[in-house]
Amino acid sequence: MSEDKGSIMVRSKMKKDNEINACNALIKVLERVAGVKYECESFPDEISSSEPEIDFILRSASIGMERMAVEHTVIELFTNQNGYLRSSFDRAEEINRLCQGKIPPDRFYYLTAPHSLINSLTDKKSQTTFDECLAFWTVQTAQKLQIDDSEQYLYQGYKITLTCGGAHPQWNGKVGRIQEYPANVATLQKESFDKAIKHGLNKFSKYKHNRSESFKTVLLLEDVAGLQHERIMEGLIPSEKAQIDESIDYIVVLHSLHNRMIVGYVWKENETWHRFIPADRRFDFLSEH
Repeated sequence: MSEDKGSIMVRSKMKKDNEINACNALIKVLERVAGVKYECESFPDEISSSEPEIDFILRSASIGMERMAVEHTVIELFTNQNGYLRSSFDRAEEINRLCQGKIPPDRFYYLTAPHSLINSLTDKKSQTTFDECLAFWTVQTAQKLQIDDSEQYLYQGYKITLTCGGAHPQWNGKVGRIQEYPANVATLQKESFDKAIKHGLNKFSKYKHNRSESFKTVLLLEDVAGLQHERIMEGLIPSEKAQIDESIDYIVVLHSLHNRMIVGYVWKENETWHRFIPADRRFDFLSEH
C-alpha cells in the first residue's frame, strides 16, 4: 500500500490506496484550516451494519473537539473515467517513448483518443499493438503537420486525432495526450455531483442527529470529473442548498493521479460556500514532500 509520509498514517487492510491517501490528505487539510491535528479512529463501513455506513471517523486529542464523520467518494463523468485517465497517460507515455528522435524537435504534439477505445485495451498484447501502431502513424504524420494542424486516424473504428500544439522548450519533440470528454460535460458534472451529495446525505443523517454526541461531517470528493464548482453552485436551488447545509459541514475536493492526491481545496465550510477558493483553502500536496 502506498503511504504519504507527511501525514499521520491511516492504516486499513480493506481500504483502497486512493481512499487511504485521500483521508491522509484530509488530515493535512484540517490541520491547516482548523489548526487541529486529527487521526483516524475507525472505519465504520468495515463493520457489519444494517444500514449504509461512512468510511472514516477522525478524532482529535484536543479536549472539546468534535469527531469527524468522513465519507469519501470518487466522482466521474462516465464509467471508469479514472481508469481512462491512467490508461491514456500510460499509452501516451509509451507512444512518446517510441517516437523519440523520430519526430520534429522544434514543436510538440498531442493525441486524443476516445475513452471507450482506451478502456477496451485491457491486456498487454492489445496495449502493445496499439502503442506500436499509433507510434508508427504519429512519426509519419508529425513530419507534415504545421502548428495547430490536426490529422485523424481510424483505429478499429475509433477516430484518433494527432495535433501539433505549437512550440515550447520543455515539450518540443514530445507526444502527450489530451483528455476526450463527452459533449454534455456540464450536465454530466451536475449529475455526478448530485449523486455524490445523495450518497453522503444517506450516510450522514445518524451522525448529524445523534442525541448522545455531535459530529462534524465531511464529504470528501475525489474529483475525476473536473468539477466546475462555480457553475454547480449557480445551479443549486435554495432547497437543495439548505439540505446540504443541514447535513454536510465540509466539502473538500481532491484531485488524484495514480491514486495519489496531488492538489485539493475546501469548497464548503459550515454554511460558507467558496465561489472563488481563497489561497489558504487551496492545497498542493506534492510540494509538501
